[in-house]
Amino acid sequence: MHICSEIEWATKFQKPAVKDAKKIDALRLGLVMYCLDDVDNKGFPVDKGIYGADDGRLHKRIDLLYQPCDPVTFTSKAVLKEGECFVKNREDKAEMAAKLKSTIGWIGVPDFTIVYNNMRMDLNKFEEASIGKESRVMNRQFDINQPSWIHGQLFSDVLNDDTTILNSGTVTRPFKHLQTVGMYSSAWTDFPNKYKFISYQLNIFDSQVIHSRKTMNWMELVGNIGGLIGFINLFAAGIVSYFTAPQFASYIANRLYTWMEPENITRVFHPELFPDAEDAKAEKRPEVIPERKRE
Repeated sequence: MHICSEIEWATKFQKPAVKDAKKIDALRLGLVMYCLDDVDNKGFPVDKGIYGADDGRLHKRIDLLYQPCDPVTFTSKAVLKEGECFVKNREDKAEMAAKLKSTIGWIGVPDFTIVYNNMRMDLNKFEEASIGKESRVMNRQFDINQPSWIHGQLFSDVLNDDTTILNSGTVTRPFKHLQTVGMYSSAWTDFPNKYKFISYQLNIFDSQVIHSRKTMNWMELVGNIGGLIGFINLFAAGIVSYFTAPQFASYIANRLYTWMEPENITRVFHPELFPDAEDAKAEKRPEVIPERKRE
């Protein structure tokens, strides 16, 4: 591993997520993040591909280990390799306990931080924008005196997207996202033989979630509108007529068969034959009050 360069920050990482932008900028400026080497210490390309879900099955995973140096008893001919350090006697348990204690004291209060690329599904957006690409930060604090390990799983899910107006077909959009399952105690507690402060174990999740999204196209819209009109004509009209038909029939019968007293022709043309007519007219005439002349 090596300290991440500006070229790697610019080319290998996606645009930071909004919530992690300030953290990533601080880590980038602080030159405290390490990137995986593309070649091993012998110059061979590193295959970073992983497969399988572990659990006793054929698999390949990535383990990031944070360990103390591997003690080597000092001799005049001894040559240190990467990750090793000289001690007087590797077999001296008291010296090994003191060496581990001094290393823990030098580390202080640590935290485990990873910056990674992530893909996120956003159903509020469409087309290519429905799968967002961003860089995120994972941070875990741990007890330096208690060896532990963090389990991370890489999920490979799919969005089957059928949201076009012309109903041109389903578009499959795969996306990968990382989830941290949890942090657990480790059995690597035997220093200097097998010991670690913390590690991050990354493997593939063995199940895939398929998300399907579909919107109404123009043919379905026309069909639904026509279906609504048909429903109204066939069912709703019958239900409404069940309640309104009696009232309408009553109204028709009332208009057709209600008795209306006819006008008396004789009374109209010969009112003098009806003495009460003048009295009735007089009752209907408005009273006229004459105006007084001013003197």
